[in-house]
Amino acid sequence: MAFDKNRKQVYTGFLPAVSPDKLTEMSRKLAAWRIHRRTNQTLSEIARWLNPVLRGWFNYFTVFYPSRVKPLCERIDRHLMRWAQWKYERFKRSDKKARQWLKAVRERAPRLFAHWELRY
Repeated sequence: MAFDKNRKQVYTGFLPAVSPDKLTEMSRKLAAWRIHRRTNQTLSEIARWLNPVLRGWFNYFTVFYPSRVKPLCERIDRHLMRWAQWKYERFKRSDKKARQWLKAVRERAPRLFAHWELRY
């Protein structure tokens, strides 16, 4: 904190991170893309389409405070789980199986999606 001429406190702190409003905006944009409905595409096609946007967001917003985008990364994973549930009958009624499948895919191909490469 600093003081101005009239001896009033002035807040000078700054945290260079993604704002909650911007995070909400990105989440809404992600939801609007309706990834779960793209069952005619493979996971690698979805990654090829989605990664340029994600890399742009993460290159800009994770320079100083990468852990602030963790909720967005978790949301992307939930959308991918939902995609698997729509695409594959065996995951239709089981979030646990879809989560395990996505975890296995992430272990096999850790660079498939841009948000899987982040270190927070």
